[in-house]
Amino acid sequence: MTLIRYNPQHNFRRMNHGLSNWLNNFDSGTMLVKSDFMPKVDISENDKLLIIQAEIPGISKENIKITIDNDNILTLKGSKNREIKEENKEINYHRIERTYGEFSRSFILPDYVNSDSIEAKFNDGVITINIAKIEPKQAKEIEININ
Repeated sequence: MTLIRYNPQHNFRRMNHGLSNWLNNFDSGTMLVKSDFMPKVDISENDKLLIIQAEIPGISKENIKITIDNDNILTLKGSKNREIKEENKEINYHRIERTYGEFSRSFILPDYVNSDSIEAKFNDGVITINIAKIEPKQAKEIEININ
C-alpha cells in the first residue's frame, strides 16, 4: 500500500487555474456583468461646506434623485438605461463594458451640517452636492449632586 501525502492547496490551485482559463476565454466575447453600478465619489470639506462629488456620466439630471431623511442620511439615486435604437437592433456586439441599471449611494452626514441648506449642481457628468456647515453644539456638562 502506498501512502499519498494530502495537500489541501492542490485543489485550490487547480480550481483557480480552471477559473482563470474560463475567464480568459470570455475575453474575446461579451462578458456577463451585474447591471447595477456604483458611481465613484469624492467627499471633501472646507470652512463653510461639506462637498460630495459623484461621477455619473451618461445620465441626465432628470434620472437623478437626492434625498435626506430625519436621521441625516443623504441618498443619491439614479438610473442609466441602455437605449437600443430601431436601426441598431441588428448589430451584434463583441464587447459591452459600459454599465447600466440603477444605483443608490447613502452617506451619514455629520451633526455639524445644515440639512436645510443643500445645493446640487450637475455639470459634465459630475454632480456636486454642497451642504452648508453650522457650528457644532457644544457638549453641556451638568454637575449632579450626590445625596
